[in-house]
Amino acid sequence: MPKLRPNLSLFRTRARPFAEWLEGRTLLSAQLVADLNTLDQPSYPAEPVTVSGITFFTADDGVHGRELWKTDGTDAGTVMVKDVNPGAATSGATYLTNLNGVLVFVADDGVTGRELWRSDGTEEGTTLVADINPNGPSNPGGDPHSPGLLGRAVLGNRFFFSANDGSSGVELWASDGTEAGTTIVKDISPGTAGSGPSRFAVAGGVLFFEAAAPGITGRQIWTSDGTEAGTVRLTSAPNGPSTDVQSAPATSNGYFYFS
Repeated sequence: MPKLRPNLSLFRTRARPFAEWLEGRTLLSAQLVADLNTLDQPSYPAEPVTVSGITFFTADDGVHGRELWKTDGTDAGTVMVKDVNPGAATSGATYLTNLNGVLVFVADDGVTGRELWRSDGTEEGTTLVADINPNGPSNPGGDPHSPGLLGRAVLGNRFFFSANDGSSGVELWASDGTEAGTTIVKDISPGTAGSGPSRFAVAGGVLFFEAAAPGITGRQIWTSDGTEAGTVRLTSAPNGPSTDVQSAPATSNGYFYFS
């Protein structure tokens, strides 16, 4: 049996025992930044994203519902940015996304329904981008309860997402973070039915997504360069790709993978 020194581990094989040095390890520690919900309930902080040096996230403090928050990593610097839906009602802020130094997200202010918003980290600088559907919610990005089917991505200086303006159905939209720059890219399925774009991904400087179109069997893969003419169908699979909500697309080295 070999002699062991401190910080050595002994392993045994059929041939003979041997000793191996253990690496020096530093254990990480965690500490509470802030107790956001003072009602002895969890605040469920979610979707952290850092934009221009500000870390945004959503949380429920038990008083205002789920709203937009920010933190600098300290208790004093962890504050609600804006009570988008005033009072106890929740805005359901979600889909926090860094659009070239500006935070865009989806929220319901209790008046316009779920629409696209932006924030610079101040209350006054947190505003509605566009009321896409004046008669109800446009639901940018789709259903947050179906993560594999979400329709949103950033390409260049624009945020691409699915939305329903109330007349075209759910179609492909894009925004540069301004009202004037928020427009429908293409009405793939004319009429109110909509093509239902989903499973967005960016690869090789191109937007890929899944959508349905008249006269085409199953949902197919489409690509877009952000223009109507440059939004075209890529596949003609007999039954379309899988629409399993757990089967989100993936990208690697400029390639787009789907099932």
